[in-house]
Amino acid sequence: MKRKLLSVMLSVLLVILPAVLPVFSVSALSGDELNGLRYEWENGVCGGSAGKVIGNTSVFSDFGGSGYVYLFGQGDSVTLTVKVPKAGSYAVYMVSGRTSTDYATTRCEKVYVNDEPGWYAVTPETTGVGAWHAGIIEEAYYQDNELLFRPVPGGHSFKKGDNTVKLEGNWGGAAYDSIILVPIDTEYYRYELEYGGALNGSGIQIGSHVPGYYGTGFVDMWSGDANVSLDFYVPETGYYEMYIRSYSFANGGDAGVGNKAENVSINNDQVERFVATPSQATAGWVNSAVGEGYWDNGILRSRNPIVGYYLEKGQNNIKIIANWSGSHYDCVLLKKISPVQTDENDFVVQAETGTLEDGAGVYNSLPDAHNDYYVGFNAPGGKVTLNFSLPYAGYYHIYSRSYNTSSNENRREKVQINDNPYSQYIYTPFSMNGDWVNRPISDAYYNQDIGDFEYFPEAGGYYLQTENTIEIETDWNGYSIIDELIFVPVATVHLAEGIEIDTQTNNIIMPSQSSAIDFLENKIELLKGTAAITDKSGNAITPQLIGTGMKLVLSVSDGMTETVVEEYTFVVYGDVDGDGLFSVVDLVGIKKAVVTNDNDLLGGDMLRDGEINAQDIVMLKKTMLGIPLE
Repeated sequence: MKRKLLSVMLSVLLVILPAVLPVFSVSALSGDELNGLRYEWENGVCGGSAGKVIGNTSVFSDFGGSGYVYLFGQGDSVTLTVKVPKAGSYAVYMVSGRTSTDYATTRCEKVYVNDEPGWYAVTPETTGVGAWHAGIIEEAYYQDNELLFRPVPGGHSFKKGDNTVKLEGNWGGAAYDSIILVPIDTEYYRYELEYGGALNGSGIQIGSHVPGYYGTGFVDMWSGDANVSLDFYVPETGYYEMYIRSYSFANGGDAGVGNKAENVSINNDQVERFVATPSQATAGWVNSAVGEGYWDNGILRSRNPIVGYYLEKGQNNIKIIANWSGSHYDCVLLKKISPVQTDENDFVVQAETGTLEDGAGVYNSLPDAHNDYYVGFNAPGGKVTLNFSLPYAGYYHIYSRSYNTSSNENRREKVQINDNPYSQYIYTPFSMNGDWVNRPISDAYYNQDIGDFEYFPEAGGYYLQTENTIEIETDWNGYSIIDELIFVPVATVHLAEGIEIDTQTNNIIMPSQSSAIDFLENKIELLKGTAAITDKSGNAITPQLIGTGMKLVLSVSDGMTETVVEEYTFVVYGDVDGDGLFSVVDLVGIKKAVVTNDNDLLGGDMLRDGEINAQDIVMLKKTMLGIPLE
C-alpha cells in the first residue's frame, strides 16, 4: 500500500449507530465511556520489533491499563485474545496515537479479526503527538486513483467466548493503547456531518459546548448563505428513510429561537425538500425527517416521502443549504425500508414503496389499509415497480392485498416477476368488492365450460432471489387498488410446542433419545414441500434417534428438479458423537474440548454459556447418573 496523504479520507466516513455513541476526547478512553468492551494491547503477544511500553508517561500522560504497544514498521505485530460475552456484530474502535513529529502524516496498520484480513487502523495526521485518537477500523478502497478508507457496514462478527484481533505493521510509527468493541444496533446507518465541507456562513464545531452530539462534533448554520456538503457511502442499493439530527440555537442563550428549516439536496438533484427543526428542539437533539415541510399546531415539522429515498450502492451526496439558518446539524441517519416479517414468517412489502408510472398514484382514503397508504391505478397502463429484498432465496407463494370498488366489473393486473415476461395476474372479481382481500398471484386459464378465466396459484410457488423486482400493470379497466404484496415461504417448518429453534444459527435443540420417526410425523408441520433427515454430509438417512450434527432438510419439487429451500442442524446438548445418546464417548469428547480450549464442539456446551469447561463435564456426568440438576 502506498503512503499517501489521507486528509480527505473522512469525507466518506460511515458509522453504524450503536445503542449509545460517545463524544471522543483526546484523552485515553475507558470502555464505560464508550458503552463497550475495552481490551488492552499490552496484554497481547508481540511479534517482530513491536514493543510493549509499560508505565512510561514520557510521551503519553495517560493511557488505559498498564501501558501500550508501539509498532515500528512492516513485520511488527501484536495479537490479542478478546473474550466476548455475547455473539453478535460490533463496531471495533482502535485507540491509537503518534509519538513523534517524525511521522507527520496519517499512520495506517493492518487489522485481522479472527484471522480475516482486509481492515485497517488509521491514526489521522491531525492527532497531536502524545494524544490518543479513537477511530473505527476501516476497509481501504481506491476512487479516482486516490486511496480512501471507510468503516465496515454492519461492523464485525464476533462469537461468544474467545476471539482474536491482530494488529500488523504496515506504515508503522504509531502507538496502540487498546481496542473497544461497541455492540451495533444496525437499524440505522450514521454519517457525521463534521466530516463534510462547510462553506460560507457555516462552521464545523469539534468538541463544542453543546452536549450530546455523536462523533467528534457538528455543523453550525449561522447565515442565509451557509451550506454543508457530505459524500457518504451506502452499503446496499434500496429505499431508505432519511433523518438529520438537529438542535435549535435557542438553547444556552444562542440566537435563533423558533422553528427552523433548511433546504436539502440529494445527489445534486433540484427537488424541493426540507429538514425542519421544531422550536421544541431547544432542549436537546432530535431526529428530523428529510422531505416535505408541514405545520402541526403551530410547530414546523418535516416528513419522509412515503416511498423513502432510492439510493444506489456506493458513494452518494447530501447537501444542506441554509434557508432560515439558526440550528446545529450533527449527522445524517439512514434506515433501510425492508420487507416486514409477520408472526407467521411471511414477508410483506408495501405497494406504495414502489416506483409509480403513468396512471398510478398513492392514496389513503380507504379505511384499514396497512401502513395507511395504498396504490391506486386510475387509468389503463398504470404501473408500480417494487424492488425488495428477502432474507433467503427460495420458493414463495405471492399474494396481493387488493380492493375492488366496483359492483359489476372484475379487476385484473399483469405481473412480471424479475426478468420473466408478463405471464401472471392478480384477479379480483366484483363479487369480492367492498373489502380488502388477499388474492394469489397466479396463472390464468380460460375455461370453455364456464366461459371465463380461472386462476390457479403456482403449486410449487415462484422462485425468488434475495434481491427481486416485481412490476404490476393494469390489464382490465384500470381503477385497481393494491395495498401490499405478501410472500409466503413454500416450505416453512412449524415446530411442535416445546421444541426450541435458534433462528440465528438455524439449530433445532432436541432432548436426548428423541425418536426421528416421531419428530417427522408429529413434531413438525410443513406448509408445502417435503422434509428429510440427513447426516452431516447431506446424505439422506433413516435413524432411530436424532443426534447432534444431523440435518433437517426441507425441499420442494417442480416435477423435474428438487430444490432445497431450508436446512436446519440438530443439536442435542451432551451428545457430541451424534448418536442421540449420552455415553462415555461423549464424556471423553467434551474433556478433550476442555483441554484443547475448543468452544466450538457442537453439543458440548451443556450449560449453553458460550464456553466448554469443567462444569459441562460435571453436568453430563450427573445427567448420565440420573442425578437431578440444580
